[in-house]
Amino acid sequence: MPSLEVATYGYHVAGLCARVRNLLEEDKIDSPTLSVAMCEEADRLDAEVYDSSIPRPDTFERHTPDVLSDNPVPDLRAITSRTSYCAYRLKLHLCLWELLAKTQALFPELDVELVEHRLQQHMLQVQTVADELLASVPKVFCSDDDSDRGRNRRPRYWVDALRLLWPLRLVVFFDPTRPDQKQSAGAILRRIREKLGVEQATKTFVRGRQMR
Repeated sequence: MPSLEVATYGYHVAGLCARVRNLLEEDKIDSPTLSVAMCEEADRLDAEVYDSSIPRPDTFERHTPDVLSDNPVPDLRAITSRTSYCAYRLKLHLCLWELLAKTQALFPELDVELVEHRLQQHMLQVQTVADELLASVPKVFCSDDDSDRGRNRRPRYWVDALRLLWPLRLVVFFDPTRPDQKQSAGAILRRIREKLGVEQATKTFVRGRQMR
């Protein structure tokens, strides 16, 4: 079920973000009403049950039923589901933040206090999701520490790096994330490059279509 919930959420987020990107890149924001409508659509999407139905970090570990042990093992399905959910949610709020910032620049007569409040809300959501994503990294892509590797009971896989690549680059490149989050995400991307040879991880991009 978590995998189905993530796929459903990702489907709706992808459709909404595609419409937002089209507005931004084709300069089609001819009225603030459209931007507000998209934000309200995102509010309804965020108000759905996805966040509660997709396992949270405190459920990432489980005890195996056939082995009596005090040491839980990582629930990899829960970890990957939650990581994917965070990646989609991060992209959603980054897109909405960009949309509102562009709308505010085009229509300065808008209620400044209301728009600023909205921008702050999306920025806080971005930072909250980025924190959760960064906290899950050691469980997805274990460090060089032997004890950490022992708790994870699994080697590093190339697919783990690919799973983290996109959301970590969002954290590094977009303005609403905090400097400490950018620094942490950048360090992880460098480690992915060094350990798995994924050159794309730390390749520098200018703002534009390439980085999206």
